[in-house]
Parts: sequence; structure tokens; C-alpha cells
Amino acid sequence: MGLLHKKYQNGVKEVFFQNKDEYLVAMREGIKFDFIKKKMPTVYNYWMDKEMELEELLTKYNPQQLWFVIQEMMLINAKFVILRNIFQNFEDDYYYQEKEPSKIDRYYFDQDELIQGIERDSHYYYKELCGYQVNEKAPNSLIFGKQEIVG
Repeated sequence: MGLLHKKYQNGVKEVFFQNKDEYLVAMREGIKFDFIKKKMPTVYNYWMDKEMELEELLTKYNPQQLWFVIQEMMLINAKFVILRNIFQNFEDDYYYQEKEPSKIDRYYFDQDELIQGIERDSHYYYKELCGYQVNEKAPNSLIFGKQEIVG
């Protein structure tokens, strides 16, 4: 049995996604896409574009591009995680605003500007997740990619 098929290694249950479909099911979990599509159509389409981008990366995969593909997949993952957080906060606020109309809606934003922010922030997602500042050099690592220090 190969490494990818092991369910347990050293007593630890396998935590890796086995394929794209399993990964996307997990990323979509709990998101009310009908609601998002209605209330944030541009951002919804951006999510769908990222899914297609992931599909394209995997179907046109060339072993000589392994390092690029891994890092590009991690970048797409960062975008999904950021979007999941935005969607969850938006859904929660929308729900509570309907229950409590006086609550101020935090989501007066231009959807294109939000997408630009996601595109920018996704490049620093893992760095910040690991406790580094955007303008701080992190150790050389696959998850940080090539680092250019931002002013």
C-alpha cells in the first residue's frame, strides 16, 4: 500500500485530502451558495473561477511544473479560506441584521475591491497565519514562496 493510501501512519489518522472533489466538498461545507450568489454575485463568480482554475491546474499538470503547481494550489487555497471567512461573517451579519434591523451592516463594499483585497492578501495568508508580519522575512519554505519584503 502506497503512502497516499495509508489511513493511519504512526497512530495518526490520515488528514490529507485524497482528491480535488474531496477537497472542494470540504471547502464548500457550510456555505450557503444560493444566498451568496444572490447577495454577492461578483464574489460568487470569483469563487467559481478559482474552482475552475484549480481544475485547470490539475488537468494540465506537468511533472516539470510540480513546484509551480503546488504553490499555485496553496495560493488558491488561501483565497478559498479568506472567502469562507468573508462568506461566514456576511451570512451571520445578514441573519442578525434581519433579526435586529438597527444593527449596522458592515458589508457596504464594492465587490471588485473586495476581490482585489483577496488577491493581494492571499499572497501573505500563510505568512500571517504563522505569526509573521507582511514586511518581515520568514524562513525559506515552500509555503512562503519567494519573498519580497513589502515596504
